Amino acid sequence: MKIEDVKVIGVLGAGAVGHGIAQVCARSGFNVLLFSRSEETLRKALYLIRSGAFGLDKLVEKGRLTVEEADAVMSRIKTTTSMRDFGDVDFVIEAVPEDVEVKKKAFSELDEICKEDVVFASNTSAIMISDLASSVKRKDKLIGMHWFNPAPVMKLIEVVRGVLTSDETFKLTVELVKKLGKTPIEAK
Repeated sequence: MKIEDVKVIGVLGAGAVGHGIAQVCARSGFNVLLFSRSEETLRKALYLIRSGAFGLDKLVEKGRLTVEEADAVMSRIKTTTSMRDFGDVDFVIEAVPEDVEVKKKAFSELDEICKEDVVFASNTSAIMISDLASSVKRKDKLIGMHWFNPAPVMKLIEVVRGVLTSDETFKLTVELVKKLGKTPIEAK
């Protein structure tokens, strides 16, 4: 897969970091599918993206974004409580709680739903990518993509290879990070 093929980014988890990731992706022109099992979490996420401390309204107030541009960003974000909807995404960024079993279960489910060429990026700061690889068939397409919080403000994203992560997956992830206006740092 090439960066030009990435049109829809699935963000798995709409909590503290996930909603910020969705905001950054949508602001960078990508369509976003934001998942949470909870409708309430999704409502709160959309509110924070628009009106939170690092939300779009703050950028409008500072003159860095017009109201129309903020509306356009919001229009690129769709929400869902069903992982089944991830069948049409082109890249997945997982931002669920930092629990190896929760992450493995999520990746295992997504592995059955997503197209074969979709990369799975985990926003983990402590779990080895290789530990998550046992949950998927696409071990070469699993990579770490650690965002710092708050995602809309922090410039660095750590990109972490697993033992089986392919060079193609690494390059695509680095290109995506740059397209999001962030600075990729390879962590080992």
